[in-house]
Amino acid sequence: MNKFANIVCNAHAYVNEFDKELDKMEEAHFGDEFSEALTADMHFATIKADYDFLSERFSDEEIAEMQEFVMDNL
Repeated sequence: MNKFANIVCNAHAYVNEFDKELDKMEEAHFGDEFSEALTADMHFATIKADYDFLSERFSDEEIAEMQEFVMDNL
């Protein structure tokens, strides 16, 4: 489980940095509609990149274990 915990911690740190960048954009006075659309697009791109990263490196069984580990430790 150590490698799974490490991946979860790294993902959490990445998401925190991502959120900080979004906050900076919103503070730069982008319109609300633009900000919401950008946020949705960036979240989708992040999820897609995460899936691609995991599927290239781990089997479906390992990914399922990671998901279970994350859900058990939320």
